[in-house]
Amino acid sequence: MYQQLREKPDQRNNPRYITLIQSRLLWDGMSHPATIQNISMYGALLHCKCLPTVGSRVSVIAEGLEIVGTAIWTGPDRCGVLFNRAVEPLSVITERPIKTRDPVPMRRIVQR
Repeated sequence: MYQQLREKPDQRNNPRYITLIQSRLLWDGMSHPATIQNISMYGALLHCKCLPTVGSRVSVIAEGLEIVGTAIWTGPDRCGVLFNRAVEPLSVITERPIKTRDPVPMRRIVQR
């Protein structure tokens, strides 16, 4: 069951962007790996095995992002963070380094 800080219906005006950004979630002197699963101008959904309690002040750190916010809800292995200031979500997403794999060796097709 989800713990919620507020019981209002969803009234977001800003779009959310689906991501899989590796990050760190910090609160109360602890630091845990997390994945930002979606991000908007004022908040994010983070997947993390260890979660802060609702109302905790947290920091979210990833490449191109370092921001403070408040955990406003928690659920199974995830939480919602309300940022203390607006961010430009597309700049966080687009400034990610492009990861490439080694090229796949080409095979010669031989007709028989």
